[in-house]
Amino acid sequence: MKYVSAIQRQVPESHMIPPTSLRELASLLERCKVVITNDNGPMHIATGLGVPVVGIFGPTEPVWFGPLGEGNQVVIQPGFWCRPCFDYCLFDQPYCLRTIKVESVFEAAAKALNALLVSSEAKETA
Repeated sequence: MKYVSAIQRQVPESHMIPPTSLRELASLLERCKVVITNDNGPMHIATGLGVPVVGIFGPTEPVWFGPLGEGNQVVIQPGFWCRPCFDYCLFDQPYCLRTIKVESVFEAAAKALNALLVSSEAKETA
């Protein structure tokens, strides 16, 4: 039986990316208006394609690995003395990730989308 997380059960299947090849993944990401993801390969691919990214960071430093360029947002819970641990958490769970609020991710996504709207309006008036 395939493992499905509690979060995946709550997200409509139409919003999930199915298993794909690297080329197919890049094609899917290129069609996105904004990609919301943790610090991973698809985040870097989306950034390279110029797709705005909301990068969620826990055990790594966004200054080192964050999405570069305008329109990208970083969500991180500051103040963890143990960062960076690079996924070798000293605790029974990664509190640096678990303390990030959904509202923080929502606000970052709203900023990224708003930046797209402003950019689009500026192009229309030019």
